[in-house]
Amino acid sequence: GAVLIARHGDRAPAFNLRGAAADGGGGEDGRDDTAAAAASGRSEAARSGQPVDENDAAGSDTERALWSERVADGARLRSLGQRFPVVHVSGNSSAAILDGRLNVANPPSQDGPDAATGAPDQQPFGKITTLGLDQLEERGRQVAHRFAGVIRPKALTVFSTNFSRTQQSAQSFLLGLLEAGADDSHAQAKVPVHVPPSEVDVANSWEAHAELRDAIRDCQINDPFYQELELEYEPTRDALTQHLTYYRCNPDKFLWIYACDYFVCRESHSLPLDSELASHRNAVLEHTLRRFMRWY
Repeated sequence: GAVLIARHGDRAPAFNLRGAAADGGGGEDGRDDTAAAAASGRSEAARSGQPVDENDAAGSDTERALWSERVADGARLRSLGQRFPVVHVSGNSSAAILDGRLNVANPPSQDGPDAATGAPDQQPFGKITTLGLDQLEERGRQVAHRFAGVIRPKALTVFSTNFSRTQQSAQSFLLGLLEAGADDSHAQAKVPVHVPPSEVDVANSWEAHAELRDAIRDCQINDPFYQELELEYEPTRDALTQHLTYYRCNPDKFLWIYACDYFVCRESHSLPLDSELASHRNAVLEHTLRRFMRWY
């Protein structure tokens, strides 16, 4: 047998950084708790003492419209869901799940990251894009050609983390994998996507193990590397805090990973960067890379 591990496809930014409140679908890395903020941007800003004017509101709406045009079409997602249904399962160990000793469990009341943060589901942020589905479907076709004559739908066991974008990526991969197969019967096969409970989800160990989150917090407090890094990039952080509405209204919630998200998501879609932020692009990516290299 073989094990194939894939990251989800392209997605919209995790949060609307042009809005004054945490308005988004959260991050799969589990590194942010900003999604638990109040739903009202104006009340959030009022508590912070920062003004939210009509330009801020317009910027928030523009950002939402920008990504609403790029997230995957609902009809396409429903078709994938019918063909490759998501099944939430229970089990007391990763071994039991991988061995196929599964019990069907009731799905959580909220989807993906929202089940962890308690925040309402916010379209379109954090959602899979049309580009993301296309990427995984093409990857499925590539694997089908690479292993032509070997793939058998009944022998496939598919797992996903509890994030809609990851489940939909798995579904799109399966579509490409099976429809590109040499056997016509593959094109009609239905394969479920299993979602294990978070405590035994080996693909998302960050949320399952609080000690990992504690360890990175300790590093950020006690490791001089992080302190020196923050000082070096303080001008960049100040500029981001000034020009990104959410961080201007909530400076204590600033996280580099989502500032990086702003640049990466736009570049994936060849979208122009805001003029006041474009000059900080390299610094943000460099800072994030250096943090990750130190941590990992």
